[in-house]
Amino acid sequence: AECMRIGQILAEREQITPEHLATALQQANGDLLQFGDILLGRFGAGRQDVATAIGEVFGLPVADTKHVELNAETAALLTEQIARSNCVVAIAEENGTVTALVAAPSPDRIAAVEQSVG
Repeated sequence: AECMRIGQILAEREQITPEHLATALQQANGDLLQFGDILLGRFGAGRQDVATAIGEVFGLPVADTKHVELNAETAALLTEQIARSNCVVAIAEENGTVTALVAAPSPDRIAAVEQSVG
């Protein structure tokens, strides 16, 4: 459902065609990471456009990762297993709140990360 909503936003903004959306949905089979890869690699959707649509669907802010400096101590707030399995990296911690970049912010992934860091 999330892939469909993201694709509809992109189609409405003329970043992809309805035909591209249908093909990407069929090929990704509900996998948000694969869906994004198809839109970017095969259909030439803009990276920031896809990120913005994902942020809108999940109600999350979108970061420009080109300007994020990684800190090993902060990144270590998440275990390597959690980071890899959920496509996430911790980038900041302030007053007990961890800020993380998430490639595909599904509710299950967000819950796993939140549980991991408390």
